[in-house]
Amino acid sequence: MSKSISKNVSLDDLKTLEESSEKEGSFEKIYTIILYRGKHPNFQYEIYVVEFLSNMPGGYKYRFLLHELDRKTNLTMYNKAQFDMKISSHLATGMLDNMIKKATQMKLKRDYTQVENLVPYLTDTCSLAEAEEYHQIFEEFVAERLEVAPPPHSKMNYKNKEDRFVILDKPGSISKYGTVTVATTKSQLMDLFFESHEMDSEPAKHHLDGRLLTIIKMWVTAGISVSKTKGRNQDTVSYKDIDGTSESKMYILNCPKVTEVMKKNGAN
Repeated sequence: MSKSISKNVSLDDLKTLEESSEKEGSFEKIYTIILYRGKHPNFQYEIYVVEFLSNMPGGYKYRFLLHELDRKTNLTMYNKAQFDMKISSHLATGMLDNMIKKATQMKLKRDYTQVENLVPYLTDTCSLAEAEEYHQIFEEFVAERLEVAPPPHSKMNYKNKEDRFVILDKPGSISKYGTVTVATTKSQLMDLFFESHEMDSEPAKHHLDGRLLTIIKMWVTAGISVSKTKGRNQDTVSYKDIDGTSESKMYILNCPKVTEVMKKNGAN
């Protein structure tokens, strides 16, 4: 979601907009729909990005991969779109369905803007498929290290000194999060996902920071990030390593593959 300058809207205008939107999911006075077609690195063929531009204060732009808004096949993304638009703009019953239907009609009528690359149009969003790919990268990273140096079977939150993640297998942690989870730092994720980020310019670093937060947001939506602290989505984690007991603010991630590796290595 990005922000742009919008025209001034009076209280009377807002009332009119809300009243009109209640009529059978009408959206035309609140949102403008723009459709883009182009290439995306995760897909072989060209696909579509839909932009819902709000006329409400803030003039927010909500951009999504059009095919991911089908609630029959991707309820998670549909609910995310509905939540984002409802809390920061306005969304009446049936409105999102009608907007998706309109975007699909635009696609069939070839009423879209052709672009070379769709990625810049999705800088403030992360698809569920992309979020799952990042999660897989992290799971494999942790699993590989556990294959080499499995944690002791002492039921303590365990951390390898060389890495910035913690296996939360302590009974209290399992009770809190419902299963064995993995806690990790922002710096670990940045190093893993964006290899050259330390060498980037300040604007580029800010962009990557935002990109990571967008990934985390989708992880929260998908139930991958299970931190109890809302907003920052990081909990304070106490753990033991060879230097003693420490604590850090970390993201808490549900990682079934890591649990499988631990069971394979004999951890209970």
